[in-house]
Amino acid sequence: MRIKKKHVLLESLLIDVTDEFTPVEKKIFKMLKKRYGHPINKEEGKKEFNQWYVAAWLIETLDITYQDAYSLSKTYFWNYDKLFSEFESLRRKVSLPYLFFEHFRDLMEKLISPYQDNNNAYANVVIDFDRDSGFESNRDVMLWSGFRGFTLYIPMSTGRIGDRYVYSSEVDPRTLMVSAKFYPIDKEGIKVDGYISDDDWKEKIDENQFIVNVEVKIGSERTEEQLINDFMVFNVPYPNQLNYENFKTTVEGVVNDVIEKVGKTVFNLHPNVGSINVNNQPD
Repeated sequence: MRIKKKHVLLESLLIDVTDEFTPVEKKIFKMLKKRYGHPINKEEGKKEFNQWYVAAWLIETLDITYQDAYSLSKTYFWNYDKLFSEFESLRRKVSLPYLFFEHFRDLMEKLISPYQDNNNAYANVVIDFDRDSGFESNRDVMLWSGFRGFTLYIPMSTGRIGDRYVYSSEVDPRTLMVSAKFYPIDKEGIKVDGYISDDDWKEKIDENQFIVNVEVKIGSERTEEQLINDFMVFNVPYPNQLNYENFKTTVEGVVNDVIEKVGKTVFNLHPNVGSINVNNQPD
């Protein structure tokens, strides 16, 4: 389609995109169109087109070779409709957001495999609770894959801390499960959840960025749990060219941002959970 935008004509005709003709030859075709219009169906106000007369006119006016002049005249006569028809690309465009989410699980499994296969921690983070004091809860962060997202499992270990022993009944309520979900957004920036048709992927979904929703669950199945909805909500650019390395860079950037926020947050203990206050005086 030819669209006028700010008085500029955005061309999308075959003659504008083909590389079969030189810029000079394209100008000649456009000049002929302006002078003669359709070569078979004569247009009002245009001169009648005759291949031989036009070729002779080109030779005389533009001083081009006989072969070039007759070739252009003949091409114009037989291919006018093609030259000035709307160009349709043969390349089928595939939506980057569609590919990102379609291949998310496989790419994510590859990303976490070094940690999951060997039960290795992805990172470490210090967790603070509002009524605990006297110790630093430095924890391993386990990275798990999820449907269009990931989970960070951040448990507290049992054992001696300072002058006291911390039992499972005390660490379980301090377990953190951080879940991040990735969603496409539409062109108005609204989260899209659920089925998306092929046409919607191409026409309605923002091709530049997606949204991440992060929630935090405090406690375990054996304790009273607390849920922090919308712990983080932020937009992230899609990888510039989708491959594993770019996917890894994008997702690890999200994971690291979430861990950083977790480490800067003071979480509230459930009202029914007692505090841990440690006396770290030297022996």
